[in-house]
Order: sequence, then C-alpha cells, then structure tokens
Amino acid sequence: MLHRRKAPTLRSRAGICTLAVATLAACTRERPAEPAPPQLSTVHRFVEQGSRIADDARLTHGSHVFLGTDARPVLTAARPYVPGLLCESTDGPHKFCRAKRPADLPAAPHAIFARGSASSVKHPDLHDGPPAPDGAATVAATAAAEDANLAPGATPAAADAAPPPRFARSVLLPPGEETPVGWLMALQHLLARTYAIPALEERQIATGPFTVPPGALLRLSIGVEEPVWWVDSAPVLFRVVLEDDSGAQQDLYRRILDPAHNPADRRWYDSDVDLTDLAGRTIRLRFTTEPVQTGDTRPSLPLWGDPRVLAPPGSGRRPSVVLVSLDTLRARSMSLYGHALETTPNITRLAARGTTFDNAFTTFSNTLPSHMSMLTGLLPATHAVFGPPDVLGEDRTLLAEQLRRAGYATAAFTEDALLDSRRGFRRGFSTYYENTASGAGAGDAGHTFGRALEWAGRHADEPFFLFVHTYQVHFPYDPPPAYRTLFTGPDAASPVDGQRAYEQEVRYTDDLLQRLVDGLRRILPDEELLLVVTADHGKEFFEHGLLTHNQLFDEVMHVPLVIVWPGHVPAGRRVAELVSLIDVTPTILQLVGAPVPPGLDGLSLAPLLAAPAGTLSRDTVFGEYPWTAMVPEQHFVARSREAKCIVTESGAKDACFDLRADPGERDPRSPRETREFERLHDAARAYGARSRAASIAAADARAAERAGPAVAAPAGPPPADQPVPDPPDENIARKMRALGYVQ
Repeated sequence: MLHRRKAPTLRSRAGICTLAVATLAACTRERPAEPAPPQLSTVHRFVEQGSRIADDARLTHGSHVFLGTDARPVLTAARPYVPGLLCESTDGPHKFCRAKRPADLPAAPHAIFARGSASSVKHPDLHDGPPAPDGAATVAATAAAEDANLAPGATPAAADAAPPPRFARSVLLPPGEETPVGWLMALQHLLARTYAIPALEERQIATGPFTVPPGALLRLSIGVEEPVWWVDSAPVLFRVVLEDDSGAQQDLYRRILDPAHNPADRRWYDSDVDLTDLAGRTIRLRFTTEPVQTGDTRPSLPLWGDPRVLAPPGSGRRPSVVLVSLDTLRARSMSLYGHALETTPNITRLAARGTTFDNAFTTFSNTLPSHMSMLTGLLPATHAVFGPPDVLGEDRTLLAEQLRRAGYATAAFTEDALLDSRRGFRRGFSTYYENTASGAGAGDAGHTFGRALEWAGRHADEPFFLFVHTYQVHFPYDPPPAYRTLFTGPDAASPVDGQRAYEQEVRYTDDLLQRLVDGLRRILPDEELLLVVTADHGKEFFEHGLLTHNQLFDEVMHVPLVIVWPGHVPAGRRVAELVSLIDVTPTILQLVGAPVPPGLDGLSLAPLLAAPAGTLSRDTVFGEYPWTAMVPEQHFVARSREAKCIVTESGAKDACFDLRADPGERDPRSPRETREFERLHDAARAYGARSRAASIAAADARAAERAGPAVAAPAGPPPADQPVPDPPDENIARKMRALGYVQ
C-alpha cells in the first residue's frame, strides 16, 4: 500500500504554491523568497521524436501540436478527425469550421450540425454507438481512436481486448474556398462536411517502470486542442497517477481545463510535480484524462505536452545555449565591423566579452535555406530545402534534436513566414512559438524577445537551448519615432534609398538585444550561458545596382558571428579565418560536449577558440541564390579569403573578383586569369551542379507525392509514422506579404 503523500509542490508562472487536490485551485499567489532552485537535468523523457508505443499506430508519440502559435511534442491517442480546423463564430447555434485537410482524405458524409445535436448518414468507416443521453444522433469514432493503455515495450493485448469506442460529436465544415461567393446559407449547409471528434472518455497512457532519482520532479504541460474550443466540449480532468509494483495507485497531480467555457484555458499550462519523497522507488506513471462529470459524452481533445523527469545532475553543470538570428542584418552596416555610424554599440560591448568572426558568410541569400544550414550544419545542396514547398528529410538531424537527446530543454521563438515550422524547423524543440504579428513593419523583436526571456526564466533550473529569430531589420523599415532622428545630422553621409531607416532599425534592434542579454544574465551566471549572435544574410542598397538580397556580393553574404561564453571562449578575440553558417551547429555541439552527427558539411570552430588558436582544414566556402523574375537562373559562389567566383547556370555571366585589390567587387575578371580564379570557378560550378541535382530531386519527390498512388487511400487518419501534408496557412501568407515576398 502506498503511503499518503503531501500535496505536491508545483512551480508555475504565477509562482510556487501547493495544489490542493480537493479544490483543484490554480497557482495565483506571488513567489515567496526562497533559495535558488537546484540545478536539474533531464533524466527520463516520455516523448521521443518519431517513436511509437509498442509499435501501435493508434498512439502517436512525439508529434507536435500547436495551441495558438506554441507547439509542444505531445503524448496522446491518435484522433480520427482532420487536425487544424479553422472555426468562426456565428450568431446562431452553429459553429462553422473550415478544414485544413489533405486532398487525398475522403470526406465524411454531408450533414448539418447544431450545438448539442447532429444529424448524419452512416459512413462505411464509422460505426454507430448508443444514442447520446440527450437523444441526438451521433457518429462513432473510428478504431484509430480506441483506448491504447500501453506502456513502452508492452504488448498490445490489452488494446485488442478494449471495448469499441463510444459515440462522438461532429463539427460542421462549410465548403472550401472553391465555393462561389454568394451561395445561400442553406446550400452551404447541404454541402458542408462533417468530421468526427471522439467523445471524451477516460483515457490512460502508462509509462514503463523507472526508478526515481534523488531530488526529482516531473515537468509537464497540459492543454486541450483548438478544434473543440468553440463547440460545447466537455471539461477535462487531467490526472497523473503513481503506480507501484503492487499495483497500488495514488494521484500526484490533478487539474481541470474547460476551454469551451473558460477562454483562459485556451493555452498550455506548465507545471512541476515534486517527486523528492519518492527517491529510490521504482514506479510507473499513468497520464489520465476523463470527463469531470461521469457520463459526460461531449467531445474533447486533451493533450500532455512533453512530460519528463528532472533531477540534479551527477556531475558538472552544462551551459545553456542561446542562438539569436537577426534576420537581414549585414555585417557592413554594423559598427562592430567598422561601419562609421554607431549602429551596434551593444553588440560591440557584447563581442568584447567573447570572440568575433570577421569573415563569416552565409550559404544562401534567402531566409529559409540559410536558416536550415545554420540549424543543421549542412549546405543547401545537402539539406535540399530551397523554398516553401520543401521539407527537411527525416534522415537529416537538427541542432535542437541533438541537444534534446543530450537532455536539454529546447525552445524556439520565431517570427514565422519563411521560418515555417512545417518545413522541419520545429523538430527537436520542446516548445516552438511563432509570432505571427505583422503591422507596418514585419518585425516584432520586442514581443518575440520578451516571450523567449519569459520561457528562459521558467527553465533556468535546467540546461536549455533557446533559438530566437526576428525580422526586425527586414523590409519594410519602420523604426520607432525615437530612432528616426538618428544618423541624420549635417555631418552624416547621404544614404541611398531606405538605408538610413534600415540602420535606424539596426540600432533599435541592438537595444532590444541588449535587454534580452541583460535578462538572460539575471537568470543565469555568465559561465552557464553560451550565447551566439548571427544573421541569415544581409542586404544590398544599390552597391551593385539593386535594392535586394538576391545576389552573392559581400553586402548580402557577409554576416555577423559572435560567440560569448566567459571562461571558455576567449574575450576580445577577432578571428580572420574564413567561416560559414554551416559551422554554427557543430561548434555549439562540441562546446557543450554533445555528440556531433557524422556527415556534416560544417566544421567546429572550437579550434579557433582554443589557446593558442588553431586553424580549420578548409579554404573555401560556398553560397547560392535561386532564380527570380529579374534574374531567371541560379547563381553560385565559391569564396576564399582573397578571391571569389560567381557562376551562373548558363555560364554567360561567370566572373571572379580579387578581394585584396577590389574589396567592393566592382571589377569582374575572367575565371581563367589566375590559378586561384580557376580553382574557385571550378569549385563553384561543381557545387552548382550538386545543388541543381538536389533541387531537381526535391521537385520530383514533391510531384510524386502530389500524384499519389493509383488507388485512393482508405478513409481515416494516416499512420502515426506518416506525416500529414500541410495546408496553406493564412498567417504565414500575411507575413510573407508584409515582408514583401508576395503581392
């Protein structure tokens, strides 16, 4: 028999409080004065990317689910509805939702749904359950949503013996965008599609047995998925139940969420459950969700977000890692890199505490491929993510995945658009936040940095990897009023169109970054914070006749790179060695002692940070940009310290530059003029052929996926290990318009 435990102490945003099981009260009082929390590390994770419990496809294990714009890896039963419903309020009893569904998923029967009742015809892939208590006709969930009370490594026998699923409710989906505007509402009702959402019953997910280490706590998130926020869904009781070897059970955690009737519940809730008095015991945990009232058959979609056990580490504390990407920040406009205007005084002071790389270059003049290179250590010709249709292959590994496997808490705070999480960026992140705000300017660094700092404060007691991205200095330039008078005096040089506003944005972003750094330093000691500041590409202001970043000259390709880790990275050092964005991932992994995956194109910069400094076994870096309406062919560049060659697909405009005599790249030379030019020209052409082959292969794979099999796929959800194609996202389209990428 289990001994009776005291109510567990929970750590939440609101502070430290005791959760009374009887009242199920939320934490509301201020955090009292207390000693610093023990330094923790992940010792047991219950969600691993891409894995499944007992090879049972009915239980997804490691998929990401968004609540608002914040994604978590979740542990939850597979669901027989199309995820991502877009719902709109109405004055009547109906709730209209537009489905974001794969084109190859057969539609359910036409139906009309009213809150609390539904009428439908039988579908071959659904079976009838008993009538609802209110007498309304209902549709049963498919077998894919049957209870699967399985532990890792357990047999699915219990699931085979489970009773058939009970009844579920449906959601009315009006016709898609192909429906002509002006059709009568009654006709919309006739053409609407209905999708089943499972009725809320008790569901349990059991872990395998594990031994609780000393000083442990269980950190978890709970939430209810968006499609039931606007229907009459059931309140959900979340419980974490402890089970010992004898089978005795005891509640460790209880909380009720009711997002349909309480808008405050429409988000993730983070909690810590104290396990210290269980140290040394072997236990199982059951993550249980059930209706608050017995017999309540209304639907709901409860989720457990990334539960894990943390405990004090057995040896030294690992540093937390913060990687900041300031989109479109060119080194040429930074006072850190010699610009006459004082645009980056804070980054300059930050760099004095660490190491600055004077010759860091991007791999692509566009946001999506360059960030994928930054976060994988792979050239675009290797990762093959060139544009929005492309998705990172499952055989590739992201920096966040490597650090997550090493026990890090991981989070990304981005400003979406080309950093669309569906391209693969969210893999490995315990939290993935997309700031979809877009106003007069496309950037929102104040909000993005603030959310990132808030998350860091909640996770300061464990090593974390935090990726932060902002479009603040990207077009359109809209600096705050206080910054619009900077760099405009009579002695200021006359800028080209837009450059002055851009540099004012740089100065503003420099201040915002300093606030982020100050906040991080209040949370963590300097020796426990590894900070990397860089950019994905720069910007041209008519240096070569255009206002763009679709070119390969240094105003676009030369990016900042600063690494700060007091006590481990030399302070005040400037490195002249040629480096690339593909070096960021292996450098971070080596510095924190995490495994570096084989086959990376990038090199660790750790030798350049040693005392004395070493060298790299590389004398050339590569870059590219895609064809555009103005320049309808791809361009590729190979660069050394002293020269560079830019080549085109046709070869008609191939040119090389002597960077010692012509640092502004205004005097194109013949590729055959010097031996160094010949070497770089041949290297650029070889890289271009490799990149084009990768691009063609990616396009062929997309075409094959669109064509699909000759026989239509069966109805129902895809297998747990098969990704669902992503629908268009209006938030992303809006941000792309704000950034100037689309009209």
